[in-house]
Amino acid sequence: MNKSIRHVSDTVSTQVVKQSDQIAKAVQWGNVAIDLYSKFKQKKEASETEGGERR
Repeated sequence: MNKSIRHVSDTVSTQVVKQSDQIAKAVQWGNVAIDLYSKFKQKKEASETEGGERR
C-alpha cells in the first residue's frame, strides 16, 4: 500500500514539473507575441506621423 501511494505521488510530481515547463514556455511565447505587437504598433504610429500611411 505504501509503495502504491509513493508511486502515485512521484507520478503526480513528475507531471506537475512537465506541465509547469510547458506553462513557462507558453508564457514566454505570449510575451514575445505582445512585444512584437507593441513594436509593430509603434512603427505604424511613427510612419503615420511622418507623412501619412504607406500602402
